[in-house]
Amino acid sequence: MFFALLCCSMVTAQVQKLGELSSGIFIDSSVIMEDDESDVYGYCLLYQIDRKSKEVYDLEYVILDKNLNKLTSINITQSVFKSVFSRTRTQITFAKKIDNQLIVGINDRLTKIEEFDLMPVFNYRFVNINLTDFSFSKEYKYQDFTKKEMVYKAGDKLEFDDIWYLQSLQKTNSNYLLAFACPEYNPKTSIISSMITFDYKRKQSVKKFSVLDKDLKVIWSKNINADEKTACRYDYLDSDTEVLLLKKQVLNKDKTDVEVNAIEIYNIKTGDLLSQITLDDKQYNLFFDMVKINNGSIHIFTEAKEKSKKGWSLGVGHLTFDKQTG
Repeated sequence: MFFALLCCSMVTAQVQKLGELSSGIFIDSSVIMEDDESDVYGYCLLYQIDRKSKEVYDLEYVILDKNLNKLTSINITQSVFKSVFSRTRTQITFAKKIDNQLIVGINDRLTKIEEFDLMPVFNYRFVNINLTDFSFSKEYKYQDFTKKEMVYKAGDKLEFDDIWYLQSLQKTNSNYLLAFACPEYNPKTSIISSMITFDYKRKQSVKKFSVLDKDLKVIWSKNINADEKTACRYDYLDSDTEVLLLKKQVLNKDKTDVEVNAIEIYNIKTGDLLSQITLDDKQYNLFFDMVKINNGSIHIFTEAKEKSKKGWSLGVGHLTFDKQTG
């Protein structure tokens, strides 16, 4: 079977056969952008080289430049979650370049995700690659805002607690990463009566998020969900070298819908809350389809539905706000 990676430009196009880059089985790939995400730096390819035991694999990371020339490849023994009850696959979460360091995150996920799956994506782990001398770190995981280096041998197995309390990382369009605290709510200690209740309790038990530097040291943090009566869910929207945009949804414990839909604008370097944009209309529910920062402005593309009726979208809109003042 033939697989190839295609790179195109205005003048030329390059093709690289994936099978010629490694002797292993191709798993996934990711584009590596420059630090500010303005241009392509290169590509990261992930291969399976060997399977030492059920949940311990030798994986190979192949790094290409933007013209598909091979820069380096590294082999690391890593954990891969496997279960007799469901099929899973490994994928690249992100590949983030900061200065001369490349941070590659991978995770495992269910191949078929159902509505009631508690953890469709899990087992977040990371590797650092130096883009100057191509040295690399051991696999590490992030828990309680602390790096934990991992070493595996054939026969090692993953338990529930080994993956439930791991934090994922979110790359930004600057030299920072974003991390949310792991939910304190543990479903092992109680019976899940409904997914609405579970989702509320899980979101409500996330008590903090932080912006991190390339070494995963906390630059600043914000405490959230201090009020036991509501649960706030935060999601990354966009960022640049000055500001960070997070979507804030306030969930009501007794309802299935979202009570408040807002965008919070933070100074990405200091954590100061600069402004909040709330889309509130008496007649329509407004939903964020896409939010992007461009030329000093925040562009919000929305979808509208009537509050009093259930049905199709009534249309889309485009709103523009100043990124510093909202």
